[in-house]
Amino acid sequence: RKRIVENEGMTGVISQNAVFSRFTFALLEDSGWYKVNYDNAGQLPWGRGSGCEFASGSCGGYINSQREKNSPITPFCDYLNDFTNPITRVGCTFDRLARSYCNLIEYSSTRPSEYQYLTSGANFNSSSTILSFLGGTVEVADFCPYHRAFSGGDCSDTDNLGSVNPFAETYSSDSRCVYHGGSWIVQKSEGTFEISDVRSGCYKYTCSDGQVTIHILNESYNCTTTGELININQTSNGTTYTGSIICPSCLEICYDDFENCPEAAELYMNSETTEGALAVASCLTTVLLIGVISVVINF
Repeated sequence: RKRIVENEGMTGVISQNAVFSRFTFALLEDSGWYKVNYDNAGQLPWGRGSGCEFASGSCGGYINSQREKNSPITPFCDYLNDFTNPITRVGCTFDRLARSYCNLIEYSSTRPSEYQYLTSGANFNSSSTILSFLGGTVEVADFCPYHRAFSGGDCSDTDNLGSVNPFAETYSSDSRCVYHGGSWIVQKSEGTFEISDVRSGCYKYTCSDGQVTIHILNESYNCTTTGELININQTSNGTTYTGSIICPSCLEICYDDFENCPEAAELYMNSETTEGALAVASCLTTVLLIGVISVVINF
């Protein structure tokens, strides 16, 4: 299911930045028709390190569990967007490769009970009358709400910058998405503008010995802790940018740079060991059994 392996290329709906992971390679190999080289498999950071609960339970259960621990609900989201207007809040995809929107919407009819995940959200509460109408837009992801890249949000595409750059962004092959800490104020000769709903931007980044550095225009900002709020105040070409960014962890933004992000290397290598493989297999077996039982009951 796409809920478990979102951007795996062999799911029912293709995603931007799709990869063919070791799951697909194993499927091809087990068919007996192919010999595969696992070294060429793409990485699948979606849900990596989130535990068996992520794979075997519902996204609603995972979201509630994370909230109880005061932990991020990534890769899921709970911001209700109004698609009759322009996208109202911009975030980052789980792999930080693109700016995105939360695909949570209000349907015209109630969702089946097994797809009613949220008891509250970023911009609605438990007393809301629309809770049973809410769901993500992707059926093969079990209607779980998550961040999807929007057109023009790919951080690696230099054409996405455009002529206006209110967040001092840089789109390049060395850029990834970083969350803003709040509103940004842009001061130009023609006036001052405050932008509050765009909560992310694309910036160059580097990692070294587990430390993340974000590069914005002419300055480099070293992140000392995950979640650290760094204030930005720069002037370039007559425009002053005032805002803030939220420091990502090395694992969040440099998950594919094992040399400079030991945390990512350790997590990935653990999944490659026999014990790691057995843990993944156990989780997936549970998922398959749940699916079979569901089919039998519904039949």
